Amino acid sequence: MSNNDLPGLTPAWLISLGLALGCTIVVMIPASIATGDQIKSSDWIGFSGNVVAGAMTLIAAILAWFAVKRQIDAQDQAQRAARQQQTTDLARILYAELAHLVARCCFDFEAPWREYWQGPSLDKMQTVKLRKCVPVDPVIYRAVAGQLALLGPAAQHLMEFHYRLSALRREIDNLTSPSYSREGA
Repeated sequence: MSNNDLPGLTPAWLISLGLALGCTIVVMIPASIATGDQIKSSDWIGFSGNVVAGAMTLIAAILAWFAVKRQIDAQDQAQRAARQQQTTDLARILYAELAHLVARCCFDFEAPWREYWQGPSLDKMQTVKLRKCVPVDPVIYRAVAGQLALLGPAAQHLMEFHYRLSALRREIDNLTSPSYSREGA
């Protein structure tokens, strides 16, 4: 089933219908109640003026409709461009923060984690040295959390990385807390 509606033209059709009905009523009422007096040409001056004024109003309404439609389209296009720029800026700044966090994780993997995985256990790592390896809190990620949906599917991977980084941070905090018992672990 096809839809033949022309969005935005409904006001134009209503105005045209109103103009046609108005003209018909103005012509038919005097004709129906005419007392037999002959209609003079001067009687039609008011009528023709009203018809011309109605036609001019209709033309002005159509021109205004096109102008408003063009303005709405321009605003939509500007909003799409602004959203695209916002998405680009968001991705760029999150990428910079993510690169720093990943680099820090890589450097921490090289030293001190590798030597403890290959040699003595984590039980022998000093608390101060272990606390130095706590990942920093992501500032930008938390500040723009409400806008992550702009990134589309990439937001899921970013959230998973930060979730795992948070788990690592929590585990290091647990290991270094005074109430943590290494015997019970």
